[in-house]
Amino acid sequence: MNYQKIYDSIINNAKSLESIRIIEKKQKLNYFERHHIIPRCLGGSDEKENLVLLTAKEHYMCHRLLCEVYPGVRGLSFAMWNMINGRTTQGRYLVSSRIYERIKLAHAKVVSQRLSGVPKTAEQRLKMSESAKGRIVSEETKKLLSEINRDKKLSSDTIAKISKTLRGKPKSEQCKHNMRKPKPVVTCPHCGVSGGKNTMAQWHFDKCKSIPGNEHIHDIRTHTIHECPKCGIRSTSLSNLTRYHFDNCGKKVDLRKCPHCSKEMDVRNAKKYHFDNCKFKLGT
Repeated sequence: MNYQKIYDSIINNAKSLESIRIIEKKQKLNYFERHHIIPRCLGGSDEKENLVLLTAKEHYMCHRLLCEVYPGVRGLSFAMWNMINGRTTQGRYLVSSRIYERIKLAHAKVVSQRLSGVPKTAEQRLKMSESAKGRIVSEETKKLLSEINRDKKLSSDTIAKISKTLRGKPKSEQCKHNMRKPKPVVTCPHCGVSGGKNTMAQWHFDKCKSIPGNEHIHDIRTHTIHECPKCGIRSTSLSNLTRYHFDNCGKKVDLRKCPHCSKEMDVRNAKKYHFDNCKFKLGT
């Protein structure tokens, strides 16, 4: 398969629609992402001639094609990996398990090549030497470490040996003092409940359910059914009703017209599902 030819056809099609896409982006009728035609890791610049507006689907496909055209290029591998794992305006790019495995293996190979054989500075060597001074390592421990470095997968016998070597290890007086020291107990000023500091910070004080308006924080535990007083819609999550429904209940839906088929629909659904995938635009 000629990946370069497919890549060029997507870029040429986007270039021919550039003026329309600029207008759609300014009027927020559609979502686009800026793409470097020649990637910066291959010597591309930030000049206007090297930039093009692509839809989210086109942008993802272009980066996949570039990885096929230039396999092993570190910058392209990182860009592809960030696309399916990083956060974008539209969220993560969802891919199949087979494609994810291919991208993961390519990314792991690039990272391994980058880290293997990296020379350490004199300062790093000195710190490693200072931290290891005075450390007594028994022959049994050396044998265990060599086994770990050899196969990386520990057997049950190896785990038992490691546990045995750590058992009875002398602890410093400061360590013993910290272990004997009782955990701090705090009391919520709103409901009077006492408990551990971390647990109380998660469920009490400013988040205490006795404070009006904090009921949604405890929805996961109580599974309370909440109901809209206007239309009667019910949900177990008060936070979702407060965020999406209460203020918008009874409001007129914001309708937008598709520039390709003139169909009217809710603006959020239109941007997410229709504009890029309109059959009149795709010619199907």
